[in-house]
Amino acid sequence: YWVTKNRYIILFNEPNHSAEWGKSLNPTEYAQILKIYSINLKQNSTDFFILPAGLDASAPNSSSTMDEVDFLREMVFSQPDILSHIDGWTSHSYPNPGFSGKVTDSGRGTLRTYIWELEILKSFGLKTPLPVFITETGWKHAEGLNYDRNLPSADTVAEYYKKAFENAWNTNRIVAITPFLL
Repeated sequence: YWVTKNRYIILFNEPNHSAEWGKSLNPTEYAQILKIYSINLKQNSTDFFILPAGLDASAPNSSSTMDEVDFLREMVFSQPDILSHIDGWTSHSYPNPGFSGKVTDSGRGTLRTYIWELEILKSFGLKTPLPVFITETGWKHAEGLNYDRNLPSADTVAEYYKKAFENAWNTNRIVAITPFLL
């Protein structure tokens, strides 16, 4: 039994990091698995709400990471209908660089990464607007196991969140925002 009608399923995490995807970078394999899971889950219940893995928008092309645009391009190339098998978009809209970006920043690698990602998906043929689930975001702050005076205080970060909710995330397109706390 599920407590909500929608049975939200996020299929994996950051497969554009080899450490998160079996020590390899394989967007073709990820797209195949995403599609298979989506089809099988929806055959079991139409209440399943399929979300793809959030990707690291700031990852470069390297031996252990793949640029998000390149990863998505290869997914769509290998499975041209992949975007029709998801019901929403999972975004890791971090305030980068270094989890210290400004609330006012926009574009890739900011609190508004989700807007940049939706434009990329549109360029790959997405026709239906997707609801957004920001499943990782947040700032580093000074307090913690070791105090770091080079970082803003927890109170300052709380103000950043207030401003983010009022400005960067103030859209009915966003369903959930779950800051990364660990």
